[in-house]
Amino acid sequence: MPSQNHRGRKGWRFIATLALAAAALCFTSHQSLVQLAQAQEGMQSAAGVPVKNEAGDMECVSYCSVTQPGTPQMEVKWRLVERSLNERELRATAGQQSLEATVYAEGFERGQYAVVSAMKPKSIFRKPGKVKGIAPTAQPQSKLPGLEKLTITDVATRLDTPKRPHMLAPPKDTSAEWMVVRLEGVNPGMQYTYRVPGTKSVIACQAVTCPVDRIAAPAPRKPKPTPTPR
Repeated sequence: MPSQNHRGRKGWRFIATLALAAAALCFTSHQSLVQLAQAQEGMQSAAGVPVKNEAGDMECVSYCSVTQPGTPQMEVKWRLVERSLNERELRATAGQQSLEATVYAEGFERGQYAVVSAMKPKSIFRKPGKVKGIAPTAQPQSKLPGLEKLTITDVATRLDTPKRPHMLAPPKDTSAEWMVVRLEGVNPGMQYTYRVPGTKSVIACQAVTCPVDRIAAPAPRKPKPTPTPR
């Protein structure tokens, strides 16, 4: 029979093994948390960094509004043509543009997207009609969460001077013509995918989460009425 000392040594070895395993698990968990924090920090630092598609004919960027605290905005820029146009041609081409947006996987294929055809400020994205053989018409799209408030607030080509400078400003050279729109009504942290109808141009961009740098002061408390003596 094993001696009591031998059994005691085995017990201590078992306890030591458990302690080492627990320490390794804590270290692994700590490393995972550090990696997660670093990844989140990297995502936050990517705010305001433009994203290009593989074809190089579309760009997108999301950043926090400088006039509306806590409000994310987006810009989408795409190439109209690969040659220079005169002013009349450029105005006409820009006026014929439309843009589609979705927040769903395969949203374009499944009809879960919204479209805007009027490239001007205050234009709202709407769900296209589904009648075959007829051009899409603007339909209410309240059933498409994430797109119900999507609105164009500014539009520009190289001929236009926007109210506020764009991060994705169209280049002034005439080797190609570009168009850029500024968007509001995006949901923080949600990924938006944009498409130019009639082309294969697609770009995906994630809306940033903006800190609210102003905190509303609490409402003053109303004084309690003084009881009337009887």
